[in-house]
Amino acid sequence: AAEDPLEVAKASLDAERGRRLELEAEMQRARMQSAEQLDRLRKGTERSVRELQGHVARLQAEAASERQEMSDRLAAACSKAEAEADFRKRAEEGWHEAQQTCEAKAADALHSRQRTAELEGRLVAMEAGQAEAASMRSQLQQALDELAVEKSKLAEQEYREQSNAQQAAAVWQQQAASSIEAATAEAIAAKELAQADAARWRLQADQSKSRIAMASTQLLGLRSSLEAMLQRLASANELSDLSDLSRLL
Repeated sequence: AAEDPLEVAKASLDAERGRRLELEAEMQRARMQSAEQLDRLRKGTERSVRELQGHVARLQAEAASERQEMSDRLAAACSKAEAEADFRKRAEEGWHEAQQTCEAKAADALHSRQRTAELEGRLVAMEAGQAEAASMRSQLQQALDELAVEKSKLAEQEYREQSNAQQAAAVWQQQAASSIEAATAEAIAAKELAQADAARWRLQADQSKSRIAMASTQLLGLRSSLEAMLQRLASANELSDLSDLSRLL
């Protein structure tokens, strides 16, 4: 016996309704999966940005610490140079005092020589007085020679200390400049890497959005077709309309 076309149409309609429900469920699942993927991408991007920000903050803190350490070293070097300058100042004051003492001794020696000359003029025959005067002149010359040697040593020491202080200050300045330049290069590299990662995550998110929009458009078109078919089924009055609809299916 031939099947009733109306029953066949109803069965087809039920099948289409079931297919429609399956498509809607699949579309809902696709939306949920897309939302989950977008959420994971967003969380991953935020986590990456936080990690990069923390890394940049650590680099900045390390650079600040190195700059502070270099500043402390430079301050210590300057303090040492000031202490050495104070030492040189005290040495110069001691040298001036020694010079004044030497001048006083020279004045005393001049007075002694005058006295010796007077004694020699009076006591030409006394060899003991002549020997004493010669001994005094020898001692004075020895004191002058020792003073000249000490003066030369002080000048040499002052020059050596000044040269060492200048070399130390130049070395500390060069090290500070190198450390600051290296920290700046590392911070720039970290920033560029963070920007590249952010651009990559943004591109992936845009691609996911495009695929979701395309799937949504297709599902909307399919839904429109199914709704049109259902409307034709509901408004069908003759079997010829149903046969046309079955050909469309």
